[in-house]
Amino acid sequence: MTLGALLGGFALQVALEDLGKGEDCDHGGIHRNNCGEFVRLVRGDAKRAAWCASAVGNRWFREAAHRMHVKLPFVPSHSARRLFKRMVAGGGVRVTQLSAGDVVLWARPPNPFSGHIGIVSRVEAGGIFHALEGNRGPNAKVAEFPHTLSERRLLGFVRI
Repeated sequence: MTLGALLGGFALQVALEDLGKGEDCDHGGIHRNNCGEFVRLVRGDAKRAAWCASAVGNRWFREAAHRMHVKLPFVPSHSARRLFKRMVAGGGVRVTQLSAGDVVLWARPPNPFSGHIGIVSRVEAGGIFHALEGNRGPNAKVAEFPHTLSERRLLGFVRI
């Protein structure tokens, strides 16, 4: 097993520990995006950060590297697409045969430069996989969502 596969496995474990964490802010019955203690933890002082990317790079993989006592092989980013590119540049391998712990990137229309990122939590037969993602869904918390390999917005996978 390679360091990348191990790092992804540890990152998945951290992500599983974060299930249900996310935007815990309700201001007079009005839900506000990109706020709450967990979001501040993963996003830091970045004002215009995609917290899905912040969770994957700044929280899940950084904590995984810390637990493994290894240097993180890429520089985290608050941008999903930039983070994915940095993971590849840092030695990550683009894959088509998925494993738990692989990172997945989707386009986020209408902006062609925007993206969404998560970590594969399990793979099933028939092109179905599940991913842990932040900042998705009605409550914008870390949650697991089912996907298919035929999704139009799917851009790729990297094993890091």
